[in-house]
Amino acid sequence: MSTSLREQIMTKVKARLLKVLVANGYRTDAGKHVHYGQSMESVPRVVPVIYFCDGNEAFAPEWGPNSRRIAVTMEAYLKTRDAEMPGVANQILADIDTAIYLDEVSGNVDWAFAGLVQKIQFQQSRLLILPTEVPMTGVASEYLLVYRQILGDPYQG
Repeated sequence: MSTSLREQIMTKVKARLLKVLVANGYRTDAGKHVHYGQSMESVPRVVPVIYFCDGNEAFAPEWGPNSRRIAVTMEAYLKTRDAEMPGVANQILADIDTAIYLDEVSGNVDWAFAGLVQKIQFQQSRLLILPTEVPMTGVASEYLLVYRQILGDPYQG
């Protein structure tokens, strides 16, 4: 069975986020556990962790190939002391931003996801405050991914 372009893109996002480890040159181990499409509204059970999901998709219907836009939200959590939160939040955000633009195999800059995506655009980020017994830092980042798909055929771009 074929895999849709959207699924291929989300597989690439996950592969890139899994690389966010100190052993790979990042500042945090936020990519130790990465989960796609799971609820991000509860307190994480395992930390460090990154949850990500693709949200609404928009496009302008045209004949033939058309541009589609997907908002992808990523939430990352690490255990920290309260005094470390701002610095750790910035490290996590920097790690995610680096990972999303680097090829997961070569480590080279690849903003096109090996030709699957036309554009990746950072939208916003924010600090997440969670009422937990264990101090942790949470951040959310949102990116807009634009790709082309033949109208009516989610398997061809």
